[in-house]
Amino acid sequence: MTGLVKSDFGYHIIKLEELKGAVAKPYSEVAAEIKQEMIDQKAVDQFYELQSELEKVAFEYPDSLDDASKAVGQEVKTTDFISQVDAPEVLKNPAVIQAILSPEVKEDGLNSEAIEIAPEHIIVVRVEDARDETVLPLDEVKGQVVAELSRVKGEQGAIELGTKVVAALKEGNTDILAENNLAFGEQESIDRRSPLATTVFAMAKPVDGKPMFGQSKDLDGNIVVIELDAVHAELDSSLEQQVATQMLRASAQQDLSSVVAVLRENTDIEYFVVSN
Repeated sequence: MTGLVKSDFGYHIIKLEELKGAVAKPYSEVAAEIKQEMIDQKAVDQFYELQSELEKVAFEYPDSLDDASKAVGQEVKTTDFISQVDAPEVLKNPAVIQAILSPEVKEDGLNSEAIEIAPEHIIVVRVEDARDETVLPLDEVKGQVVAELSRVKGEQGAIELGTKVVAALKEGNTDILAENNLAFGEQESIDRRSPLATTVFAMAKPVDGKPMFGQSKDLDGNIVVIELDAVHAELDSSLEQQVATQMLRASAQQDLSSVVAVLRENTDIEYFVVSN
């Protein structure tokens, strides 16, 4: 028993009734988990290194994405003329739309800043050409209209089916899958880098081994039915230093992005192409 102890909540006398030693799991039980955590951490470190390189090169060579793509080993993907309605799913992100419509990107043809569209998933966009909205003759756009209507109708049908499947699964009716020629894919662990993370982390935790079900979209716009079997929220104390380092790196990246934004806003850059 201690003497009088002062804390933020007043004075206390503390009595220690029992002391238990720490219980460590055998290495064989946690080896796979530790290995996966190390792989995940290495991937996160590599991501932030590539993000830094992408931001630097995209800013140093602002009128092309070729150098940036080579720097991070990724392919430049292009589209035809698009609108906010028919843009690919990845470009419908509000932050991406805002960047595309900014004067620096839309009018000046400069690379955007690195935009986070999902945890550990960033893109840089550039507008090659832009034109004002106009009403085209029906003959020119009939095929596009039919395709878009078919896509919208198909998406609505998929959403309705997904809602029906989730409701049936919640009631214990697993036959709904076979009735609609559906099946769950391979089981996987979802972390905050997954495009499904927002939906999964908002779902209620399974109770007494009973899974929870939900519905979401992947990055391609496909409707996904989710079966949440378990939640593992343990924090490995051995990773605390790595997490702290990661947070410092993320903070530094944010500072760099802020500096780049200020430079873009307040600096006029002139450059000349010299040929022999």
